[in-house]
Amino acid sequence: MTIVRSAVVQDCPIVFDREATLKKVRHLVKQAADRGAVLVLMPEAFVSGYPTGLDFGARVGLRQPQGREDFRRYYESAVDVPGPACEPWEGLLGREGFFLSLGS
Repeated sequence: MTIVRSAVVQDCPIVFDREATLKKVRHLVKQAADRGAVLVLMPEAFVSGYPTGLDFGARVGLRQPQGREDFRRYYESAVDVPGPACEPWEGLLGREGFFLSLGS
């Protein structure tokens, strides 16, 4: 029987701050890998955050300018995969047999 050590991360992003969130992800993934995890599972929509309670000012029959600004910030905090935001992980993630599940 093969044992696979995994880490399930239950944490929160820094909403609307992509760089701080990615820095946090790198720290959490490295911490899990240093403890022997070869599979790291992050929460759904961790990068760019899951906007619980945020309706972007778009309720039925109503559209607010602040909602457009919130959505712009939300959109701009997303990342392209593959892309420059993923480059810092290449050494760790390129290691054979290591897997990361990270929602964006």
